[in-house]
Amino acid sequence: MLRITVHENAGELRFRLEGRLAGPWVDEVERCWQASAPGVSGRAVTVDLKDVDFVDPAGEQLLRTLHQRGARFRSGCPFMRCLLAAIKRRRRPSPASSG
Repeated sequence: MLRITVHENAGELRFRLEGRLAGPWVDEVERCWQASAPGVSGRAVTVDLKDVDFVDPAGEQLLRTLHQRGARFRSGCPFMRCLLAAIKRRRRPSPASSG
């Protein structure tokens, strides 16, 4: 089960996820992202993962995609911080490709 709450204000669009980012819930987060994308218009987009306790491989891929689209993340537990650090490292170009 996953609860998705969208908070909006003038400066930020924030998705708060609570539960398990797995199975059909991964597609639901993607649908919420797509539905909200037209309204971003220069605002910061944050995905709050403080209350996510499990991420399956499809959920990890979605987080990687959201990161590539410019989303910032908030996390609380060591598991999530480690997962997000790995996602951010994979986005950086390797030294061999920069020259």
